[in-house]
Amino acid sequence: MTGESDELKKDTLENCKQRQQEKDAEYVYLKSNNKNSHDLPSPILLSGTQIATGEGLFVCIVVGKHSCVGKIMGKLE
Repeated sequence: MTGESDELKKDTLENCKQRQQEKDAEYVYLKSNNKNSHDLPSPILLSGTQIATGEGLFVCIVVGKHSCVGKIMGKLE
C-alpha cells in the first residue's frame, strides 16, 4: 500500500485471525507484551487506498460518517 510511512501487508480475515492467535501464544510463551501494530497483517483498507502490488476482492462494510475518515471529519467540524 502507498500512503503509509511503512509498508503494510494485507491478508484475509481468516489468516489475520490465525496469525493473531499464533502471536498471542508467542507473547504468553515469552512472557512479553511488546506488541507492535506492524507485527500482524491487517485485512482493513481505508477509502482512497492505492494498491502497490497484487490483486484482490474487497467488500465495503461502512461508509459516510461511520467510516474512519467520516469519524475524523466529524470531529473536525
